Amino acid sequence: MRPAALALVIALAAPACQQTADEPTPVFTESPLQPQDAGDESFVKRAIPLMWGRNPSSAREIQVLVQVIDQLGREGLIRAMATAPDYLEWWGLWVRDSLTASRIGFYANPGCYGRGLQPEDLPDLAKHVRDESPESEYGADFTFYDLIRSALVLDDLTPIWTTNLVAELSRALDDQNYLAAYGQRRNRVQTFMRTYLNRRLMCMPCHNSEWAVTDAKDPELDRHWPVPGLFEKALLGRSDADDQEPMTTFFRRRGVVAGYYYAKEGVQDTLCPMGMCDDDHPLLPEDEADKILPWGWHEGCEHFFPADKVRPDDTPDCEPFWIVDRDKSASIWTLHESLRTGFEMLRDGLVVDDDLSVHGDLSFAWMVSANIVDQVWESAFGSRLNIINYFPRNQAQRDQLKTLTDGFVASGYSLIDLLVTITGHPLFNGASPNHGGDPHAYPAIFDPFVDDSIPVAQRRNHVGHTLHRAPARDMLRSAYQALWWPQTPEFLIYFMSPAARLQRGIGVFHKTADPGFDGVSFQSALGWEATVGMCRDQNIEQCYLQPIIDLPEGQISGTTICEICGNLEHITAWDPRCEFVDWDAVCTLDCGAAEKVFLQWFPKPEQPDGPDFISTLVQTAAEQGATLRQAVRTLKDRLTAQPTLNATDEEPLLEALLEAKLDSTVSAASEAGMRAVCGALVASPDFLVRGLPSTDLGTAAPEGLVTMPGQTENTVCEQLNSAVFAGKATCASGAITVPQ
Repeated sequence: MRPAALALVIALAAPACQQTADEPTPVFTESPLQPQDAGDESFVKRAIPLMWGRNPSSAREIQVLVQVIDQLGREGLIRAMATAPDYLEWWGLWVRDSLTASRIGFYANPGCYGRGLQPEDLPDLAKHVRDESPESEYGADFTFYDLIRSALVLDDLTPIWTTNLVAELSRALDDQNYLAAYGQRRNRVQTFMRTYLNRRLMCMPCHNSEWAVTDAKDPELDRHWPVPGLFEKALLGRSDADDQEPMTTFFRRRGVVAGYYYAKEGVQDTLCPMGMCDDDHPLLPEDEADKILPWGWHEGCEHFFPADKVRPDDTPDCEPFWIVDRDKSASIWTLHESLRTGFEMLRDGLVVDDDLSVHGDLSFAWMVSANIVDQVWESAFGSRLNIINYFPRNQAQRDQLKTLTDGFVASGYSLIDLLVTITGHPLFNGASPNHGGDPHAYPAIFDPFVDDSIPVAQRRNHVGHTLHRAPARDMLRSAYQALWWPQTPEFLIYFMSPAARLQRGIGVFHKTADPGFDGVSFQSALGWEATVGMCRDQNIEQCYLQPIIDLPEGQISGTTICEICGNLEHITAWDPRCEFVDWDAVCTLDCGAAEKVFLQWFPKPEQPDGPDFISTLVQTAAEQGATLRQAVRTLKDRLTAQPTLNATDEEPLLEALLEAKLDSTVSAASEAGMRAVCGALVASPDFLVRGLPSTDLGTAAPEGLVTMPGQTENTVCEQLNSAVFAGKATCASGAITVPQ
């Protein structure tokens, strides 16, 4: 039975929720189960997607990184990979997804979350935001995007999670009607509980850190293994709290975000409706005097009132509570300071009293830290250590979560140290049974729903439980980088655009109402095949907005046209290709004072840089007089880092796809067949599945491939030298010597 279905059956069959006060305090033990290691090449193949969010670019890249392991060890390799641009780009995407930063719709804020203003990624910005008050300006324009990258360089995630609490309020769906706005702040409470605490209020009456309906005194029957500590009670006043009303005050925008007003009791505000201040709708004079740009960030992240200047909540009959009772002046700054204080307290370790009580701020920081650790673990293994009710189901999961979180906190909230620990875990690089691995060498940590009818000692996982489909963004990055296509945009202008439909179809997170998925379905497979799996050249010379404005009538609204046409003065600066669009023919509607998309605040679309990989491969192979076998091996190496072909199983099928013999010479007419081969490769498990144990190819450079521009033996080495070692290593004949 699937986890979600089993959890529902348990909940429906459970007796009325009542506290069980005499549950035993669990102990922590380490599992003796250790799989056989699959070797350094397999380790590199698993490390590249985790660290850089893409497939290996070739067998040569793997071989160079194996040489780094020979000189620095695996930990040294991971630390070196964390200095590469791909690391900042990938984990910046991961952070925004973890924080549920909307990429489309009313909540999306590309001006703050999607573009950078800092010329360099330096740790100074994150250190300033972490250590100084919001009234202390950094001294240079920056966005939350800049802060994320700075914190990754500082290698301390705390400035991101504390500051996001404030920054995410800068752009939110709040109607000008009081009742609607109140409902929307209730929604933000639920989002906060999931995003920060990994809890749902509706689940907590039956599953919390104090007790659960799935708990039992007998360890063999126990299905609830929380980390000891009454964390929810410390924050919400009771372990089984399910009322969101005491939290709503902290997530209001009126009186906290400068310039946001709403109508109440039939009276419409005339000052800054929806926060859109202009000459006709000015701020109140006292509001103008009090507003600040926290830490001096860019206005795209919005003006706020500082904590001591926020206006009291005007909601009647609501008593704010967070750790203790609060008054009506409580706001998002209250949570910000609580988490900031908790992170500093937690640096000295988690303190749980004999009665399992925990300091409130400490509890907040611990729950956030454990949630971060749980999600990073999921990135490596494809499953979380908490099951669907937000708690570990068995001791192995609980122990692993506690150990990793303790280490994460002790390291100063270092993502790099956490990744070093996870990649150094015996389960990260296990061998498959057909390569000498033990088929039953894993504790039930990935799939805890092992058959309860067998003895506990035999409830095992295996290497197959670590296999998982690549994250959707990883799939896109892998395909588009390998094939030299401009990446699909992260922040989307229109929810029905081709890029939006592709991303939605394969499971990319867009917003809380469109959260994506990590599984495989027939529909998602068709969506991948329709756009990427055909391997059609995605390089376009037309304006990025053209596919949107060309949508058939009924798929695009007049409102969207007006949103685009209201920003014509910025369009060509944002995307020079838009200069050739006949905007007079597009912008024919009377838009009046309609909203507009601030294109200048969106990240600029990536421009194509010459023909794509397949066109270049066909042209280069024809010039070199190469055979189709050589061209196919080169393409397979590029997409799966496996430059070999099996004469029995692969070659006959490839010839059928190509409609030509592999020994024939490549010509311009070969391109259609090569794109068909590409389509088969990007839909294969070798491309889409993570955690696959691999057979070593050896350290010799692959022979008989087409020599592609920038893909020679030494060029690959120099590219890695520049990205990972800032040019301080040396390359000779494809071999790298790294600084010690």
